[in-house]
Amino acid sequence: MSDQWDFEDDDNSGQQQQGKGLRAQLEAALKQNKELQAKLADAEKGLRREAVARVVNSKGLKAKVAKLIPSDVEPTDEGITKWLDEFGDVFGVDNMKETPPEGQQQAAAQSADDEANIEYAQQVAAMGRATGAATPPVKQEDILKRIQDPAMDKKALLELISAQGGGYGAG
Repeated sequence: MSDQWDFEDDDNSGQQQQGKGLRAQLEAALKQNKELQAKLADAEKGLRREAVARVVNSKGLKAKVAKLIPSDVEPTDEGITKWLDEFGDVFGVDNMKETPPEGQQQAAAQSADDEANIEYAQQVAAMGRATGAATPPVKQEDILKRIQDPAMDKKALLELISAQGGGYGAG
């Protein structure tokens, strides 16, 4: 007996052809997606490399240092400075927390000398207080002003220290 639902054109070749077309489109889209992701990754690496090089250059370091900074370090001034503070001593980079810009290096050196002089004067005063021969505050301010005077040379400074009862090392 014949089934009333039987059709003569019951082969699925049309659907298979459509499926092959969709599969080809999907594979093409996946291939394009992979290519675009690779291009994006290359572009991100290039941008990161440029950002790291810019920060390293702004700190006055050699360009080779930029190649040593790991990829997990943020390519920002703060991120690179933090990494340099932690690992910079391995390749001869000092602590970067207070690195002055290039144009201010001489001023920073003078400032460091001034700070050393102030610290020394404070230490001398502290020793004087400990021995009971403390200098009055007014005189301390005068001494500090004289020490900070840019015209003061090494000889005058040593004489001032000696006059206050302080000693000095060789140099």
